[in-house]
Amino acid sequence: MHAVINTMKKLRKNIKKYYRELIIRIVDFLAKTTSSHTPNTQPALLLFRHDAIGDYVLFRNYLPYLKTHPTYKNYKVILVGNSLWQDLATQLDSSYIDEFIFIDTNRFVKSIFYRYKMAKKIYAQKYDEFVYPIYAREYQAEHILAGLSVKNATAYNTPPPDYATWQRKKMNTLYTKLIPPPDVFLFEGIKNQHFFSQWLESDIPVLKPEISLDSVEVKIELPERPYVVLFPSASTSKKRWSTRHFASVAEYILKKYPDYQIVIAGSKKDNVYAQEIMNLCNASDKIQNYTSKTNLIQLAHLIRQATLLISNDTVAVHIAAAVQCPFICVAMGQDKGKFIPYPESFNISATCLFSIELTQSYNINDIPAYRVTENLHHYLS
Repeated sequence: MHAVINTMKKLRKNIKKYYRELIIRIVDFLAKTTSSHTPNTQPALLLFRHDAIGDYVLFRNYLPYLKTHPTYKNYKVILVGNSLWQDLATQLDSSYIDEFIFIDTNRFVKSIFYRYKMAKKIYAQKYDEFVYPIYAREYQAEHILAGLSVKNATAYNTPPPDYATWQRKKMNTLYTKLIPPPDVFLFEGIKNQHFFSQWLESDIPVLKPEISLDSVEVKIELPERPYVVLFPSASTSKKRWSTRHFASVAEYILKKYPDYQIVIAGSKKDNVYAQEIMNLCNASDKIQNYTSKTNLIQLAHLIRQATLLISNDTVAVHIAAAVQCPFICVAMGQDKGKFIPYPESFNISATCLFSIELTQSYNINDIPAYRVTENLHHYLS
């Protein structure tokens, strides 16, 4: 009986998946057939990068190698990107990207009308080449390629593991170049170097993330005293250290290191975590809530001027690495090595605490606050 139930669950899941993929095919077909298909006046390359902010921070420093490559230096480069990192890309990378098309990736997958609107915008131009430089390929994104008449298309040879065999073969036939994945498990930033080197057939060095704000006007009022940034946000609840732990760390810093202030950073939705931390602290008057008050450029500047960042495994640690701010990161450890810790060769000043190593579990909240506070002396004086 148990086996029958599991079989039925699997069948329902597959039916739901195939139905969703059928809808995507129909929507993309309609978007293609109703688009204007305006030709570009120069060769055009469509670069499709829809993942999270941290992924883009680790990717963007390789863009100069594309723009100066002999094959592509005269190309028009169009980047389809995640709207979450729009501020960062448009203000820092416009010299490498000729045109941006930003999508809300969640709506792009779930909303038929939004997908039609954005797919139609993508299909409005004709492209010579399509490049999908994401290691973890996704059908909902790469199916856009099915409606493009391009001469060349490049991606990692890593179709999603839940693809059926026929799906893998079908999607792979759309590409003219499939880059074999590295033989060993690599840090995500090094995977980008591997992709660019193979795609451009060039000897490209491994690059540390770097965000230079020298040429950007940043309007933000910073604390007058030295400060530590707390970043309690995370992409999922299981990756988020509790506000109680963050509050304990904040209280310890304010007591042990009275010359420092606490700044809590994040987006508008993270204000609830900031309020919880402040309510749990006895010295909340020494804590400043910057959630919802910064765009990505302002956040980078805020972190750059901080003495230390304390964060979950999320975008803030990659911004800290890119602006050379030391950080302490608490994480589950389930994907250890993919995004953190940074390779030793990167010379990043950081401490990463993994629950799987400290408590032999993937429950991040098993990491006690004292595990963070006992490392503060490395960074605060």
